[in-house]
Amino acid sequence: MFEDLRGKRVLITGSTAGMGLAAARLFAQHGAKVGLNGRRVTPESQAAVDELNKLGGEAAFFKLT
Repeated sequence: MFEDLRGKRVLITGSTAGMGLAAARLFAQHGAKVGLNGRRVTPESQAAVDELNKLGGEAAFFKLT
């Protein structure tokens, strides 16, 4: 259904927990390149990046400045 997301880039704010992380997972499962965003780098933000990369997406964390 979402195969047109493969290789697309998305940036999701508030994406290291809750609904933002759920949306990021969905994008990653369909092959999107997902940018996560937050105020600080935490163990949870790194865990989210690792999880999304394992789901088949390509994820990176961008610290809010």
